[in-house]
Amino acid sequence: MRVGAGLFAVLMCFVACGGTSRRHSSGSSGTSGAAGSGSGGDSVSTGGKGSKPTAAGGAGAVAAVGGTRSGSGGSDTNVGGSDANVGGLNSTGAAGGAFSKGGTTSTGESGESNGESGAPGQAGKPSVPITSCTESFPFLGTWDGNILDFYFEPQQALSLKLFENGDGEVVGTLTYGSGEPPAPPKSADEPWPPGYWPEDGVGGRGSSVPDTFSGFPYTVVRGAGCDSTLRFSIATTEAWQDWCALQTPQYTEGYGWSCILAGNGASSDGKTCTTQDNGKVLATYPVWKCTACGVFGTSLCACDESGCRASEEPTHVFDLTRATSGDMDILSGKDATCPDCTVRLERQ
Repeated sequence: MRVGAGLFAVLMCFVACGGTSRRHSSGSSGTSGAAGSGSGGDSVSTGGKGSKPTAAGGAGAVAAVGGTRSGSGGSDTNVGGSDANVGGLNSTGAAGGAFSKGGTTSTGESGESNGESGAPGQAGKPSVPITSCTESFPFLGTWDGNILDFYFEPQQALSLKLFENGDGEVVGTLTYGSGEPPAPPKSADEPWPPGYWPEDGVGGRGSSVPDTFSGFPYTVVRGAGCDSTLRFSIATTEAWQDWCALQTPQYTEGYGWSCILAGNGASSDGKTCTTQDNGKVLATYPVWKCTACGVFGTSLCACDESGCRASEEPTHVFDLTRATSGDMDILSGKDATCPDCTVRLERQ
């Protein structure tokens, strides 16, 4: 009887111990979308497949902007991190990785990335899906060409890229010229970009519709395709994202948030401007900053209590028609800011 009791105890121990084994969920495969880094204009290479789970595995994090989830390789211990805010690092916990500005996903202790590259994206700014009136969207791809003058002579190179993001949504960018965009600003209180603002800063560039910068991929902020017609818009204020992000939001009672204290009036001596509210002096700034922040025109920035960012109000609207010329696919239409000019793009 003692032997039987001992054998029964051994069997119960075997069953109980065997029940403690854990199952680890496998990471799902997916490409992450464009990562926001708060640095306007940086093209971002994104990470690839989900990491393989291990005993210490961490939960994958959500791509910061416009993408799909990185593969989650979480375990019962769930060491993983949290979702990042738009424009910041896609950080994870001790076992996870992080998005570095303009780079690829780095892996933590729990997994590995296969380095698969994603579609180009705008850092710190989500792409808005381009819609279609039909199930198909015949405009995907890269369209290169020029803005032509009245006699169809090329004036400026133009490149439109329409692609699907990780969620299967159509998004796009529009780039003028082939040069390099201005270097990022270093200070909130220095004119940016250098040489852009006129001497007195009033009534010049940036006061209404900001100029376009060569080499900067402007995000399509709204777009739609229907049959042979493609319509989309961009906001050239987007190029000021880094400069706006450096600003400290200022609140004026009755007028709201801005990148300066602004009331219902201002005076200028040509070098500085003084903002006022019903005759009460609020503050004095360089006149170019008053212009950039909307005292003498449209503000380049939109601010609230959490910070400032580039205004997303459309400044250029395009209405293009798709046609064939020989064996080429052509998009053409009037230029957004030049009544006598034509946009002509060929599908590559």
